[in-house]
Amino acid sequence: MKELARRNYDFCIETIGLVRVIEENFLEVGARLSKIYKEELYKPGWDTWQDYLEDMRMSESKASRLSNIHARLEGEFEIPKTKLLAVGSWSDLSEVLPIAKDKKEALQIIEKITPLDREGRRQFLRKKKTGIDPDNHEHDYYILKICKTGGERIRIYDDEN
Repeated sequence: MKELARRNYDFCIETIGLVRVIEENFLEVGARLSKIYKEELYKPGWDTWQDYLEDMRMSESKASRLSNIHARLEGEFEIPKTKLLAVGSWSDLSEVLPIAKDKKEALQIIEKITPLDREGRRQFLRKKKTGIDPDNHEHDYYILKICKTGGERIRIYDDEN
């Protein structure tokens, strides 16, 4: 029984390590994608950038966000990799891009979100982006009805809330 518990624990620890490798490499992936795109290094192996991304099973949106994190936060603002990696999520860093006007503001946002959990980071970034405090305003709700056959979408607003 102890042997099985130990193997399960080791397996879980290994998995955490694999996830950390993924998160630690997003900056390098962004730098490489940027270089490959700008210098068209995907040619002659692939006819188009989209073909190359398809082989990687990566959306153009994700490739763009990773490249922009590298170009803007690492390149233009020269924010150290250690600070960027400490955030723990490339998707949260991509949300910083449209908000931060300069290096000082980017660093302030990154320092604010780094100690927060995922939901805390999301709420902070949403508030920064919209100017609306999610905990301190009246919520407007609606029900979204989608036609099964035609896909038509209808919003039904609840005026009572």
